[in-house]
Amino acid sequence: MDEFTKEVVITALKNMFKSTYFSICTIDKCLKLTSFVPDAHDYEALSALHCINWMNMSPELCQEAFNKTVSMFQSESLDLGLLDMLFDEKKGRFEIKQTKRRVFGLLK
Repeated sequence: MDEFTKEVVITALKNMFKSTYFSICTIDKCLKLTSFVPDAHDYEALSALHCINWMNMSPELCQEAFNKTVSMFQSESLDLGLLDMLFDEKKGRFEIKQTKRRVFGLLK
């Protein structure tokens, strides 16, 4: 997988988690880009959360949705360690933990 595709996937997933709701459409587009095949049960469970606001989920479910999503894309060719986020109950959305990241080999 080229660097551009990696950056697109990371950016799309990060944007989804920073938004106010879960989107299976983002997952679908990223899966299509990467050609990864997700666990069928996990995918169906996440699909059921489509368009549900993070505030309408328990913090545990939010974090598990994040973990399951990351596990779908984790591979040697795509390191989602850059997707370093935690659910913030007070804000009802995910926040980025890590402030510095590599983009196309450069530290930002």
